[in-house]
This record gives sequence, structure tokens and C-alpha cells, in this order.
Amino acid sequence: MATIIGRNAKLATSTDGVTYYDIGKATSIGQSWATDMADETNNDSAGYKEEQYADSQLTFDVSGKYDSSDTGQSALMDCAFNKTKVYFRFRPTTGVGEQEWLFQGHCADFSLDSETGSVEDFSATVNSSGTVTKQAQT
Repeated sequence: MATIIGRNAKLATSTDGVTYYDIGKATSIGQSWATDMADETNNDSAGYKEEQYADSQLTFDVSGKYDSSDTGQSALMDCAFNKTKVYFRFRPTTGVGEQEWLFQGHCADFSLDSETGSVEDFSATVNSSGTVTKQAQT
């Protein structure tokens, strides 16, 4: 398995699913894949809990240095402010044949952190809504 350097990861947003804008100046992108478990325990379970897979959701937490002129950051902020579903693309690294994840989703949270004497930071949480497609980059 190849080692992936974190600084190469890119999360991008799009309003049409064709033209994507990288969320610039990101310093951290965290990915979490969560699946709910449906309880199917019954009288025949002999006292043991039984579960099956249910709904899944992909979540990204992204943070970095805020730049009001960055198209990707602006689109992310608009997604949160307008409560709209948009397209997202995550690439752990870039290059033909490398993996990417495509999905529609919501920006559940967008925050700005301003401290005296430092550059303004942003952070956001993106949740998938619907199918997530994992494919090779072309």
C-alpha cells in the first residue's frame, strides 16, 4: 500500500457536478465513513444482539487559512448559508488512475476563527446526501 502525503489531499465543490473548485488553503482534511446498524434481535437470538448494516454517510471535516477570494471556500460558505445541496469531490492524491470520491452533500457547519495577531482560520463539516461514488481519476 502506498503512503499518501496529507498535503496532496484535495476537497472540491461544484454547483453543477462538472466544474469543481478546490477548497484552497486547507491545512487539514479528515474523512469519516459511518454506517448505522439496524437492530434485528428477536426471540430466536438466544440472548445475543443481532444487527445488520443500514444507512451510511460520508463526512469530511476541513480546516485551513481563510481567504475571502478563494472560490472553493466561498462556495462552501454559500452552501452552509443558503442550506443548499451541492456536489463534492475528494482526492486523497491527484493523478490519472488515483482514487476519487464524488457525492452530493450539505455543508452542515462553516466557522471562522479570528484571533488578534493571527491569520483568520476557517473550518467546515460536509455530510454526504445520497450515493457516494468511488472511482479512478481520468
